[in-house]
Amino acid sequence: MAEPRQENVSNLSKPTFEGNLVTSRAVAAIIDTLVLRCPSGGGAANSAPLCSWHGPVSKLAAHQSACTGQRAHCKWAGCSEIMPSSAVDAHAKVCIHRYEFCELCREAQCGADAIASYPDSCQGELVGCINYGCSAKVLRSDMGLHRSTCAFEIVPCTIPGCGVRVKHGEMKQHCDAASGLHTVALAGFAQTLHDSIESLNGNLQQLNSNVRRLAASLDAAEQRHSSEEAAAGKKRKKT
Repeated sequence: MAEPRQENVSNLSKPTFEGNLVTSRAVAAIIDTLVLRCPSGGGAANSAPLCSWHGPVSKLAAHQSACTGQRAHCKWAGCSEIMPSSAVDAHAKVCIHRYEFCELCREAQCGADAIASYPDSCQGELVGCINYGCSAKVLRSDMGLHRSTCAFEIVPCTIPGCGVRVKHGEMKQHCDAASGLHTVALAGFAQTLHDSIESLNGNLQQLNSNVRRLAASLDAAEQRHSSEEAAAGKKRKKT
């Protein structure tokens, strides 16, 4: 009569070698059936449970790979915040250490507030001219150059003394229409220049007079000094 096979029992009790550890399959099978709680589920060292999962040891690794209750670090360099992994994405959007490169100018901006406000100052963005009636769109960095020649830019009249402000593109029409006014304005401007020149001439004459007086005073001082030196020399010879 043939003896019953003990293959299953012997396989369970036969030790297996994994690295430097000797593991009993029977013990491993028992351990796999133990029910554990997620390490992020709280306890004595953590009074605020983040995960309520519990299950067999064999499924713990799979749970941990997707557990939203695990504590995680913020992904931005310089931030030391630690939070549940489920909150990382929301925190990253408002983190003060967050930085992004502008798609238009490639400038790096750090901080949620700076990133949110940067589109209003990006030099690589196309923006419309601020002058009413102008439909041109130029890079923000070129806006100053555009406005210097924009036909809708309001500028002062180029004739001194006129004082009228007109659109750049209407300057010629204004000068043609206001030729009489400009003649009067230029005459007044010329008189003002003449008066200024006369005043400068008077100041220059006064300055020349002061220089001559100062030169005369210096000459007199030098003569006195020479006389005193000569007298002192004669006195030393007598003694």
